[in-house]
Amino acid sequence: MIKASFSTPKKALADRSPIVLLLGKDWASNSTFKDLDRRCKGALSLEAKRRRFRASRSEVIVQTHGALPSPVVILVNLETDAPVARLFVISDRINQIAIEEGVRRISILPATEVSTAALRTLAEGIAMARHSFVEFKSNERQKPPLAIALAIDRPAPETRAALKEADIRARAVCLARDLSNTPAIALPPAQLADRACALAGDGLKVKVHHADELRKLGMGAILAVGQGSHNPPCLIEMTYDPPEAPPGHIALVGKGITFDSGGLSIKPAQSMEQMKRDMAGSATVIATTAAVAELGLPIRLRTYVPSAENMPGGNAIRPGDVVTTFGGKTVEILNTDAEGRLVLADALAYALEAEPRAILDFATLTGAVRIALGKRFAAVLGSDQEMVDRCLGAAKAAGEGLWQLPLAPEYRATLDSRVADLKNIGADGAGTITAALFLREFVGDIPWAHVDFSSTVMSDGYPCHPVGPSGYGVRTALGVVASFLES
Repeated sequence: MIKASFSTPKKALADRSPIVLLLGKDWASNSTFKDLDRRCKGALSLEAKRRRFRASRSEVIVQTHGALPSPVVILVNLETDAPVARLFVISDRINQIAIEEGVRRISILPATEVSTAALRTLAEGIAMARHSFVEFKSNERQKPPLAIALAIDRPAPETRAALKEADIRARAVCLARDLSNTPAIALPPAQLADRACALAGDGLKVKVHHADELRKLGMGAILAVGQGSHNPPCLIEMTYDPPEAPPGHIALVGKGITFDSGGLSIKPAQSMEQMKRDMAGSATVIATTAAVAELGLPIRLRTYVPSAENMPGGNAIRPGDVVTTFGGKTVEILNTDAEGRLVLADALAYALEAEPRAILDFATLTGAVRIALGKRFAAVLGSDQEMVDRCLGAAKAAGEGLWQLPLAPEYRATLDSRVADLKNIGADGAGTITAALFLREFVGDIPWAHVDFSSTVMSDGYPCHPVGPSGYGVRTALGVVASFLES
């Protein structure tokens, strides 16, 4: 992670830590650059021109050879309107340089106009890049926090607030990654509930509905999915009600399947290798809710995590069984590997009872979304275009790929069952769409959006996202929640 503080340009130049110099398009005439170049006897300009600094859009590392207390100066080309992806490239390289130089402190000197939002994103990205999951490594520890000294004369209050916000947001992303990284043996539903309960405070309350209460509530779908495992299911309910917030709340729902074997419709062995992360939707909404509370946002949240382990035990649900969901709708089970939509059905219908202003759910729901959108885009579908647009806008601002798929009514008939109200799978392809149409049956007329991120849940190592669970969706969800502060 990071420890951010403020310095001044004068102190930064006297520091022995590496200096990151953020430069705009007129870098050659920048007064700070010219001063440093003079001190380094022209080495900065010589190396910048040799490396075609502006054209390459990359950083240039210059050894100072004792001309400055700092051993190196890193020139970074930062456009005024740089997108999040570019800022994350810079953040990632700053972290890599700190590792390569063997330092725990770096000074960042903005020698060009840098917005508060960009500074927040840079700090956020460095923290996200630096984090690693080492809980089960016997001879490895988490990297120590990187101390970042932001060299700005008289930083504005909003700049100070932005760095604090960056730390909270990055820690939320890393919490979601850690939860998704934790082996299923160490994180069955009860332990996932314990992790959520540990976050209570700052106005955040957590209640866990265990199996006996699920029976009383009539949540037959969550119970059915979990009945094949010796680890009982539960429903985690988180409530954030700041007194200064206006009436009405937003509901977040996250799929919490702590391991998905496919049940009796068992998955191939290779497909099960990463099924500990089938609870990533729950990780997203749990981490988001904790961050909203820590940020103190004046908005009411209710978060629901239906959690179960989908196993092929002697008591497991069978293809052909019929289950009754919360509220009374019946579902014929044709494929026990389509279990995520079942637990979400109970949670969505339960969330609806409290009459939220809007509902947003996150789930690693279908493999079809990876086929449709690849590794960089998740899908969003919804009953309300304004709600979908909030998601798309928040995802763009967060630098998280999100693409709208149609909630096509033409495919709804494929979910009709001859023996129940619904089947849990459709037919003839369009798996991501038919799964969303199934969920649509449980949200009534409340504005609702559904994010299926089986495609983006894992990172292959792109900037600020080390290989493994990506923490996708936390920053998008925070943006969606914040958008309701303005309406």
